[in-house]
Amino acid sequence: MGGFNKILKSTFFVFFSFFALQVESASFKLDKTRVVFEKNDRRAEFRIYNDSDKLQSFRVNLTEMQMHEAGHLEMVDEYPLSAKEFLRIGPRIARDIPPKSFARIRLIKKSVREKGEFRSHVLVESLTSETVKQVSGVFVQPNIKYIIPVFIRNYSDEERASVALKNHFFDDADGKLKLTFLRKGLGSFSGNLVIKDEEGKELYRANQISIYPELNQRVFRTELKREQVSGTLSILMESLEEDVGLQYQTKI
Repeated sequence: MGGFNKILKSTFFVFFSFFALQVESASFKLDKTRVVFEKNDRRAEFRIYNDSDKLQSFRVNLTEMQMHEAGHLEMVDEYPLSAKEFLRIGPRIARDIPPKSFARIRLIKKSVREKGEFRSHVLVESLTSETVKQVSGVFVQPNIKYIIPVFIRNYSDEERASVALKNHFFDDADGKLKLTFLRKGLGSFSGNLVIKDEEGKELYRANQISIYPELNQRVFRTELKREQVSGTLSILMESLEEDVGLQYQTKI
């Protein structure tokens, strides 16, 4: 499979990995930022809310994305751990959704025998033409898209992915603190990265960060510069899983 080497396009998408609340745009929003099928789950759904004052129609498709070590995602033709073959999703076109109403999109998981985590991404776009705007002499027609991941987890809780700090350093180029985390176990890890000083004051926070299975490690670039840091720092990783809480902590 050549998915890791073939990029479909370089179009910019509005991608939200794992925000806890609603994803918002100028004309519509989603009530979820990810869909997770645990081992025994069979059905799931999310809603597309029409926030505009006119009828809107939406297209829903499954697509594939790959994460690179820097953390950015690119669309690819194929992904080796794709969830597409295990999913049914519909409706693919949600037509004429009234203002301040919503479309319900349902997902059904088929039988999965192979152990591991499978992932595809749902792309949602409005089919209703927005007003053409002139910006610096260029006519622009907005076309907002949202992409959220869909995970199928086929493994036990004991095999769930975790992370550990491998190393840390201040980058010579910009003087900012970089943290390299290792991913262990099956599947992806998602959490909130928190850095505190010796007195417990929060110096830095990055919510909804992820390490996907295609990566064994990922470098996180913080905004903390060398001159802003003194003494011992506490590095914490809060899991997004409800039954886990604080997944990892250490001091540097």
